[in-house]
Amino acid sequence: MMKLRRTQPQPIALDVGSDSVKMLQLAATPAGLRVAAAAKCPRAQVQGRGGVPQFAGTLRQMLEETRFAGRKVVAALPQELIHLRTLRLTPRPGRDLPTAVRSAAAELFPFDLSRAAVRFLDAGMVRQGGDERREIIAAAACDHDVAAFLAQLYEAGLQAQSLQPPACAAYRCLELFPNPPEPEGETVVRALIDVGATHSTVVIGRDLEIGFVKTINIGGRHLCEAVGRKLGITADESGELRRRLASVPVSSGPRRDPVAGAAFDATRALLEELARDVVLCFRYHAVTFRGKRVGAVTLLGGEAADPHLRAALAAVLPVTPDVGRPLRAIDASAMKPADRQGATGEWAVAMGLALSAAPSAVKVAETENTAVRNPAPPRADMDMAGTSARELVTSSKE
Repeated sequence: MMKLRRTQPQPIALDVGSDSVKMLQLAATPAGLRVAAAAKCPRAQVQGRGGVPQFAGTLRQMLEETRFAGRKVVAALPQELIHLRTLRLTPRPGRDLPTAVRSAAAELFPFDLSRAAVRFLDAGMVRQGGDERREIIAAAACDHDVAAFLAQLYEAGLQAQSLQPPACAAYRCLELFPNPPEPEGETVVRALIDVGATHSTVVIGRDLEIGFVKTINIGGRHLCEAVGRKLGITADESGELRRRLASVPVSSGPRRDPVAGAAFDATRALLEELARDVVLCFRYHAVTFRGKRVGAVTLLGGEAADPHLRAALAAVLPVTPDVGRPLRAIDASAMKPADRQGATGEWAVAMGLALSAAPSAVKVAETENTAVRNPAPPRADMDMAGTSARELVTSSKE
């Protein structure tokens, strides 16, 4: 077995989220993976042409303040640039599937697919009436949006190796958590609920393969706005209040604190609505894939630590959600204490991206820890996979 003689840095993982930009770089050591460098910075709400976020200046600042090795990145395309659709196709040879997906999806997306990157996940065979169909999750992003996003990376001096949907990256993060106990021979069905700033994403998969993805337009900002309206405070003040209240167990009772009680009343309707939408996702998956039950639910995202969110979901789901702590599974001592404390669910997408490019210890190649100067604007494809965390993500190319 080949032994590592020194720490091996990996590409930088980049998550341009709705409220912050996060960069995370892992290193492979003889003892396993560890965090080599990490940085987080609020994202200025500046949109360029077509709504693509302008974040090159933020990236340059983060690179100047944190010692990242190299300038190659694996990045998540912002959720607002990705369109998802579910298709059902008649069975056909695998080699014909990309063409069939593009043809079937042509009328479902709000733009010309001849000018878009289209990737897909094969969710498996399902019954539709008396016939079998192949369920496909298709994702598309306009070429001009992808080009504008890559231009921001290039302007910051970064070179993209891979672009991935955030849902795929977050799902890969589940490899860090133990599988639920299952009867021998049964497939492990797992779900994640990623509750971010502007939306929530439900992903359900069987073992490592994603079978369902749904975005729900309820997120932390909606909860903060509801609290702000109730208490007559600003969005920033309500966000800080909710973070403080997140450390108070639900069992202690919000009614003991009038402010906590008012905050709970303000968000209760939204949390119940979110929980109902999540239940519908679970029911769709169970019906579509013939009753396969979800054996574990993991809460991720910036809102994962909210005890009222967890309580609302636990009241309606067949499995009590666990709060995912993606940084707990590896050595994160190189991170700032404030970034690695708490639930750390907001790092799930960045961690999943980093894991997609992290080889096993026996496959690590020697690399140079030097910055890369880009001779020309980089090119990168959008990748779709719920594959092993130790394999570089690839996808079918048309």
